[in-house]
Amino acid sequence: GVRISDAQLNGAIQNIAAQNRMTLEQFIAALEQQGQSYPEMREQVRREMIIQRVQAGNVNQRIQITPKEIDNFLATEDG
Repeated sequence: GVRISDAQLNGAIQNIAAQNRMTLEQFIAALEQQGQSYPEMREQVRREMIIQRVQAGNVNQRIQITPKEIDNFLATEDG
């Protein structure tokens, strides 16, 4: 199955805190002030990351570009 390492999870949470213009400590305090625990939020983020990976994998499996399609694109003005 899809796994998210603690390092990947920590990085994602740091990014969320930074997007909210907070340090990690400030972010955790804000969560707790809203009645949400940090461990619960970590697992929620982990689940969302897994879902995103699975969805991205499903899309990548359905997209198949042939060498002929690449050649055709390169032969156009856009390529």
